[in-house]
Amino acid sequence: MSDSESMRDADILIVDDAPANLDLLRDILEPSGCHIFFATSGEMALEVAASSTPDIILLDVMMPGIDGFETCRRLKSMDGLADTPIMFVTAKTDVTDLAQGFSVGGVDYITKPVKPLEVNARVSAHLKIRQLAEQQKRHVAALETAKKELQELNETKDKFLSSVGRRLRDSLSEISKTTVAIKESVAGEAGEYSGGVDATVSQLSQSAEEVERLLENILEWPRVQVGQKLDLFNTTLSDSDLDYAVTGLDKLRFLSLAETGITNAGLVYLSRLTDLEELHLDHTRVTDDGLPRLAELPSLRVLDLKGTAVTDDGLACVAQLVNLRGLYLTRTGITDAGLAHVGKLENLETLILWDTGVTDAGMVHLQSLTRLRELILWGTRVTDQGAEVLRTALPECDVSIDMLA
Repeated sequence: MSDSESMRDADILIVDDAPANLDLLRDILEPSGCHIFFATSGEMALEVAASSTPDIILLDVMMPGIDGFETCRRLKSMDGLADTPIMFVTAKTDVTDLAQGFSVGGVDYITKPVKPLEVNARVSAHLKIRQLAEQQKRHVAALETAKKELQELNETKDKFLSSVGRRLRDSLSEISKTTVAIKESVAGEAGEYSGGVDATVSQLSQSAEEVERLLENILEWPRVQVGQKLDLFNTTLSDSDLDYAVTGLDKLRFLSLAETGITNAGLVYLSRLTDLEELHLDHTRVTDDGLPRLAELPSLRVLDLKGTAVTDDGLACVAQLVNLRGLYLTRTGITDAGLAHVGKLENLETLILWDTGVTDAGMVHLQSLTRLRELILWGTRVTDQGAEVLRTALPECDVSIDMLA
């Protein structure tokens, strides 16, 4: 994000008792598209801030009435302003003054006489930090909401299994009673034997059927899905379990096996999922030898292989998935040679190569991916120069080599 982008539409409050200083800072900042609010005293700053809720405040230190330090302290105590960055604009550079400014809540200093480049750079930097902090808060809130929903779902599951468990125990108890009755009937006289056995065996059969239905309900619970989605993330699922888990789910579109015990042998059970569009195999024991099985999934759009032992050889099989839109290869063993296979995926839109061994040399293989819109190269050996070459070849693609950029 450029300086002008971070400052566009930002609300900036400038506080200074000298009109000339206000005009100077306005002329520096306004071309970036921000909205400027003025205050000529600390008291006025408190009023303006309460009504405008600025994104950032530039505050003079030496003012009549309450000075900048006291104004900052009061601003920080106001509702909605505790996280608003406040920058002091002052000619005072004594260490004691600087320390006092930070102690009352200031985040930075701009020294007078102000320099336009410095003002724009510092204001932009703190606006970016504020925006990132707000994003983080939203993400945390979303995570808390998701956590609450998952807890509610888990409680529903527990109630379901508890109810089924009680019914199962009742049925098993009935089986036990009828078994005793059979034994008693067998011990009776021959004349009574036939009728007694017939009745008790019939009752036993009914109870057994009920137990079977209840068991099916219990086993069916992990397969409950919404919109043809089955998420088995971080379960104790094994290869043999997978066969049952996907039975009857031929129309499945999303399947996550991330962090399960699935190996190459388990992938054979996916061949029936011809409508599968998204498959997550991250952090499983799948290797290159298992990937040919994925060629049997013609509808696959997203494939997540991060944290697996997949290498360049395995990508030759992945290249057969011509409809693939997203490919996640974080922390795999691929190198530039593997990108030659990736370059055949003409419909690819998202490619994540985080923490892999690719370099600038491998970027040439990706220049043919005209539909690519997002490329993550964090933690690779790709340089700014290599990334820029790719940006030139693919102007609509967001090429990122630095997580913090």
